[in-house]
Amino acid sequence: MDAFDKAANFLAYRMRSEKEVRDYLTKKQYAPAAIDDAVERLKEYRYVDDAEFARQYIDAYRKRWGVLKIRYGLKSAGIDAQILQDALSEMPDQEDEAYALAVKYQKNKPDMDTRKLYAHLAQKGFNADTVRTVLEMLKNEQQS
Repeated sequence: MDAFDKAANFLAYRMRSEKEVRDYLTKKQYAPAAIDDAVERLKEYRYVDDAEFARQYIDAYRKRWGVLKIRYGLKSAGIDAQILQDALSEMPDQEDEAYALAVKYQKNKPDMDTRKLYAHLAQKGFNADTVRTVLEMLKNEQQS
């Protein structure tokens, strides 16, 4: 099986970044020239498109993860810095997602410790401003 067919099969399961495809073909011990040719053909067919990959990745994970964790995941997938910045700039504010996760966390742990909730949301990749806003919203709700 040539490198293009192997890569197309690899892409059948989900969209992948160019780096992921190159790493996969390298692991399968294809020659660098064959990898370059396969990747170029995949780009022509738009099977590999890092900008579209970044948009889909954000759509898939934005309700569970914050911008920091999403940025890390996209960097790990080898997404170019400019593509990454463009995709993240289109991402909506995440206060609603962080709030929903905080409420869910509180349901499971009724004796909420603010520090633990802060750490939980930070671990999910939400930035400090978003976490503080959510904690303030929860505090205001409890006082009402």
